[in-house]
Amino acid sequence: MTPFEAYLLPWEELGAFRALHATFHAEYQPNSATERVLVDQLVWIEWRRRRLMLGERSAHLASLNERLDGDYKAQQTLARAMIADCDVAETDELADTLCTGPQHDQTDAADADSDERLTRKGIAILEAGGSYDKALAAIRDDTRGWWERSLRDDMADQPDDEPADVEGYVPSRPNSESLLRFLKEEVMPIISKTRAQAARRPAIRLQAWGESLDPFRMDRVLALDERLTRQFGKVLTMLVRLKELRAVCD
Repeated sequence: MTPFEAYLLPWEELGAFRALHATFHAEYQPNSATERVLVDQLVWIEWRRRRLMLGERSAHLASLNERLDGDYKAQQTLARAMIADCDVAETDELADTLCTGPQHDQTDAADADSDERLTRKGIAILEAGGSYDKALAAIRDDTRGWWERSLRDDMADQPDDEPADVEGYVPSRPNSESLLRFLKEEVMPIISKTRAQAARRPAIRLQAWGESLDPFRMDRVLALDERLTRQFGKVLTMLVRLKELRAVCD
C-alpha cells in the first residue's frame, strides 16, 4: 500500500494514484527513507493539484448552470453575445447551444441549405403549374413526413372544411394550393430559423464560456493552486539538495 492511499476521496481512482506514485518514484529514484518521504509528498501535492483542476471545471459548470436555471440570466448572456450583430436569440437557444458541439454548427447549416434547395424545387414545380404528386416527390423525406402528419391531423380535426378554432388558420388538404402554402409559410421559415440559430451558436457559446469564469469562485481555487505549487517547489528543492549532498558524501 502506497502512502496517502487512505486519504483518497471515495470517487478517486486508486489505480490512477498508484500509477502517479510509480511514475514519480521511477523519475526521482529515492535511495533512503527521507528521499522516499519527500517523493511521496511530491506525489500527494500533485494529486491535490489535480483535484483543484476538477474543482476549477466544477466552478465553470456551476456558473453555466446558474445561467441556464434563470430566464433572465440566460437572456442576458444571449443579448451580450448578440450585441455586436444586433441580433436577437430565443431563451432556449442557450441550452441548445451548450448541448451542441461546435462541429454541429456547420452540419446544421449545410442541412438547412439542402432542405431549402429541395423545398424551393417543390415550390417552383407548384408555381409553374406542376402536379401535386411531382412537387411532393421533390421535397425532402422529413419535410414530406411533416406534411403528411399535418394533413392527417387537419383531415381528422376538420373533415368538412369547417372554420378552424384558430382565427385565420386554413386547414391542409391534399392539393397543390395547400402544399404550396405549407412549403412557403411553414417550412421556409423553419429553415431560415435553423440556419440563423446555427450561425449564432459560436458567439453564444463563446459568451457563455467566458461568463462561466466566476472570479469569486476562482479566486479560492487559484489561491490554493498557487499554495500547492509553492509547496511542490520547496519539497522538490529539498529532495534535489539531499541527493546532491549524498552524491558529494559518496
